[in-house]
Amino acid sequence: MIEPENINYIPVDLNYVMTNMQPMLVAHFAEAEHAFPDKALQLNLDILTLLEQNDKLFVLVAIDTSIEKPIGYAAFTLDESLIAKVTSATELGLYVTSEYRGLGVATELLLRSEIFLKERNVELIKMILKDKNKGLHSGIYDIGYELEELGYYKRI
Repeated sequence: MIEPENINYIPVDLNYVMTNMQPMLVAHFAEAEHAFPDKALQLNLDILTLLEQNDKLFVLVAIDTSIEKPIGYAAFTLDESLIAKVTSATELGLYVTSEYRGLGVATELLLRSEIFLKERNVELIKMILKDKNKGLHSGIYDIGYELEELGYYKRI
């Protein structure tokens, strides 16, 4: 039986991700390929390493302490606007393994990430969600995220 009180949320470095989260990353990318059928998704370790070296990467992991296993994560890249002087975080990935979905783990990952990101002077969190994930759309709206158009975009 899954007990939500057995889930801890801890920030981790890229070494932890690559050492302890490979099966989860593979599962996440396999599921995401259905949402992005026109894209070849792959983990670019060089870019993630560069982001971490420049203190521009944040990863929060949910760990089930009863089995000592990561069961979800939220990853963000940090960026400061040169014009508006606003530090923002853009979601790189939000994932919860299938057996833990519906327990509020994704919501907790986001809410707890906000606390850590505020400590890093982040003022804005950006998320990109595909239409297929209706549950997540509803969940992030419930915790204060708003759908906005922030500019013009052209897909080429």
